Amino acid sequence: HNTVFNDTTTSFGDTIVHSKINLMRRDDFSLAINPRVSLPTGREKNFTSQGSVGGALNIVAEKTFNKFHLLASVGGQSSKDNRY
Repeated sequence: HNTVFNDTTTSFGDTIVHSKINLMRRDDFSLAINPRVSLPTGREKNFTSQGSVGGALNIVAEKTFNKFHLLASVGGQSSKDNRY
């Protein structure tokens, strides 16, 4: 539900499709990639869409040290005009 310029609207936003692909998995370490695609199914007029297809890719690492569990992620994204 969104109220913009005294106009009340309800609409869906962009659809995001994402996945996790495990590249390596051991007892104490794992490595994966997370690709993501954003499809412009929302409406720019209602501020619920970027108006174009976008994408992202993250690399995720996980390491266990006895009682500690370390997670790290790095990545990037791209879309029309890179407006976020």
